[in-house]
Amino acid sequence: MPDVLIYGDSVRNPELRHEVPVPITDGFLYVEKGERRVVVLHALEIPRVREEAPELEIVPLEQLDADELFSQGLQDWEIQNELVLRGCRELSIERADGYSRRIGVAGRIGSGFLRHYRILLDPTAGQMLLSPGPDADAPPVRSTSGLLVERQADALVVLHVMKGGPADSAGWRAGERICSVDGITPPGGDWPAGKPGRTVALGLCGGETRTLKLAAFY
Repeated sequence: MPDVLIYGDSVRNPELRHEVPVPITDGFLYVEKGERRVVVLHALEIPRVREEAPELEIVPLEQLDADELFSQGLQDWEIQNELVLRGCRELSIERADGYSRRIGVAGRIGSGFLRHYRILLDPTAGQMLLSPGPDADAPPVRSTSGLLVERQADALVVLHVMKGGPADSAGWRAGERICSVDGITPPGGDWPAGKPGRTVALGLCGGETRTLKLAAFY
C-alpha cells in the first residue's frame, strides 16, 4: 500500500471525510505511512476525533509549536505551509535535513503533476493557481530511476537522489554529472521515468559508465 498525504478539511473534501468522519472546517493534515494513520489537529478538535475514530493516531498542532507561528504575525497561508512542513517532519515523511529544507521550500509538487495544469503564480499574494488541462485526470509521471537531474550545457547534473530508489541503492550522489545515456551524447530522453525493468547505461563526465535498472519504487 503506497503512503498517502492529504491536506484539506473534512467538510468539502470527500476523501478526508471518508478517513476522518468528523466535520472539521479548518484544513488539517492526514497521513497514511506504513501501518500508521495519523491526523495533525488543533487541540479543540481532538476529543471529537477520538470519539468517532479512535483508531487514528493524533498529533496536536501544539506539539508543532503552532502558538509560536501565530505570535509572529504571519499570514494564514504562511502558517499553514509551515505547519504542514513541520507535520511531515514529525512523521518522518522527509528528514529535517532533507532536500526541501536544503533548497528552502515548504514542500514540493512534482513536474509530473504540474504538467497537466495551467499555472498562474501570484507572488504578491503568495499563491499558485492551477487550472486543469484536458489530461488533468491522467496519472502523474513517476520516477523509476530515483534521480532528479538538470541539464547544464552538454551534461545532466544530479540535483537529488530519491531515498529508496534504484539510484539510491546504486550509490548515486547529488552533484554527479552525466555526459551520455546509452552511448548517446548529449544526454537526453525520458529515461528518468522510463519503463520499469529497463536498464540504462549512464556515462559520467569523468569517463566511468554505470548501469541503472529502472524500477517502480513508490
